[in-house]
Amino acid sequence: LLGLVRSDRLIPWTSDNDYLVPPNSMKAMVDLWDADATGMSLIFQSIPRMCATSKFAEGRLQKWNMTAESPDELWRSGSPYIDIYIPTRMSGHVSLRPLYPCKYKLGDIWPSNRVKVYNKTFYQNYPAKPKQVLIENYGRNWETPQKEMKGHGQNICSVRV
Repeated sequence: LLGLVRSDRLIPWTSDNDYLVPPNSMKAMVDLWDADATGMSLIFQSIPRMCATSKFAEGRLQKWNMTAESPDELWRSGSPYIDIYIPTRMSGHVSLRPLYPCKYKLGDIWPSNRVKVYNKTFYQNYPAKPKQVLIENYGRNWETPQKEMKGHGQNICSVRV
């Protein structure tokens, strides 16, 4: 979200996208997923993940030049993947516990909006209030985050779990 809102591109040091998927939708995905048709394999590594396979984009996808220190470190493999978070609703907020300590207002997340990105070449779902979500993760200066920050923000949550 940070890269797409700031510069219409993914941030260069990340190889993943993060998505919130309601529990019922996640169950349907698991039951109906077709890795051969999509080129994405659904796996579970502490959370559900979808990983690009050699069939994704008819094999035209190339890995980034990265070296995995361990085969379990998917994020260092150089292949794009999606982290899927199943949110927990709690008193007007949504949480991604135990991975992130923040609680988000439901109205900041849903309903999501389809936004054209990458020079309007494809759509990406954004949270209802993307700038508020970025402020929650990166602080009021989210448009120019510090270089030493990690891709998932500094956990400065104004509303913690």
